[in-house]
Order: sequence, then structure tokens, then C-alpha cells
Amino acid sequence: MIMAEVQAWAGTPGGIAVWLTSLFGLIFGSMLLSVDRRIRLGREAALIALLAAVASATRVLFAALPNIQPVTLLILMIGLHLGARRATAVAMLTALISNMALGHGPWTFYQALAWACVGSSAAVLRPLLVNWDGTKVRIGMMAVLAFIWGFLFDWIVSLSALALYQSFEAFLTFIIAGLIFDALHAV
Repeated sequence: MIMAEVQAWAGTPGGIAVWLTSLFGLIFGSMLLSVDRRIRLGREAALIALLAAVASATRVLFAALPNIQPVTLLILMIGLHLGARRATAVAMLTALISNMALGHGPWTFYQALAWACVGSSAAVLRPLLVNWDGTKVRIGMMAVLAFIWGFLFDWIVSLSALALYQSFEAFLTFIIAGLIFDALHAV
């Protein structure tokens, strides 16, 4: 009887949100641990700390403007030029540091993972985003990728609101109502 109730709850929006947040928290923790082991102390750690501080400061400074997020573009550029590992480290630190001022919650995991995906996608798509000798960024391709991530990032982070709305219809309404803000982020 109790197992049937747990299975029924697991299929509700609240249950799905709890499972997603738990899963994202575990992924976040494992990424944070793996990034810590691979990054050497010294210049590399200082560079990552500096980039995370700049990203966090810009996020806090732009918080008053609706969904204007230069962090996404910054992490996209870090992934392109420094690789997925460093972009992931900056993404994790930026989410943690900036949310100290803006407020922590389950969305912190979602933000960190979404930004890690942004940086990793730029690293993976590097051959398409730079010219043949790697000296110039193809602005058109980069703009398309940034535009796509403007929407994807917001939708990934919006998954944290699933527990709040407790119904798929209300969550879908939330997503539709936020499209104008998603478009601002994408632009």
C-alpha cells in the first residue's frame, strides 16, 4: 500500500521536481568534486577564480534588468577558448557565488548545470565556431548558439519551479508566460 502511494506521488509534478532536484544535486556535487581534482593550483586556479568573480559580479549587477544575463555569453566564450573543464568550474562557482547575493534554492543546481552545458557545448562545437586556423570566432555561428542557449538555459532552470506549481498545466503556463523573458535572454 505504501509503495503504491510513493509510486503515485513520484509521477506528480511535485514528485518529479524532487527527483530532478535530487538528480541535479548529485550531478552538481560530482561535477564539483571532479573539477576540483583536475584543476592545478596556481595560475589556472587563479584564472578560474577571477573569471568566476567577474561572472558573479556581472550577474549581481545586472539582476535589476529583466533576464539580461551576460554570464551565459561569458561562459560560452570560456568554453570556446578554455575548454569544457574550465567552463564547468566557472559555471559552478558563478552559481554558488552569485546566489550568495541573489538567494540560494534548488534553482542553484539547475543554473550551474545549465551553464556547465553552455560552456561544454561551445567546447564541443569549437570546430564550427572558429575559422580553420583558430584565430577568429565565427560571430554568426556564435550568435546562433548563444540565441539557442538563451532559451534552453531558462527552460532548464525553470524545471526547478515544477514543485511550486504542482501541475503540468500551471508549469506550461509558467513557461509560456516567460517566453518574452527567455527572448530577452536569447537576444
